[in-house]
Amino acid sequence: KGWIRRATAALRLNKDREALDSLLFGMGCENAPLSQFLPLVTECEAALYSDQDPEAPASAKERLEVFKSKGTSTFQQGKFGDAIFWYTRSLYHRSMMEGNEEALVLSNRAAAFLKRSLASEALADALSASERDPRWAKPLVRAAQASLLLSD
Repeated sequence: KGWIRRATAALRLNKDREALDSLLFGMGCENAPLSQFLPLVTECEAALYSDQDPEAPASAKERLEVFKSKGTSTFQQGKFGDAIFWYTRSLYHRSMMEGNEEALVLSNRAAAFLKRSLASEALADALSASERDPRWAKPLVRAAQASLLLSD
């Protein structure tokens, strides 16, 4: 919880980049309360985007692509908390996504949640992904995996 407090304090002091770095580090920790981090990640991305963060691409579309790519690469490296962080940042720009592109990001974040045994979050993302692209079966598989973890 120290990382959440640190990030919250940095946000309140308009140190958005510092807050984001704290969140990324905290989300990478084992047993971090990831669901508590998600609103702060979105708040940081909103602040950084409105302030034209010099360390990220200027346009929402470019940011979206960079964040999706980082989410995928960190997932492949087994850094599931980091993957959740990057997919959450990309979802802030969901208005720039096509329907099935949003489904892909939600499904990928659901997979990362599953890897961290966060079944409730995984189920919510998987079902949202299925709503965005009803013909794609993978989100339903992830929803079933989450349901099994929840013993539903």
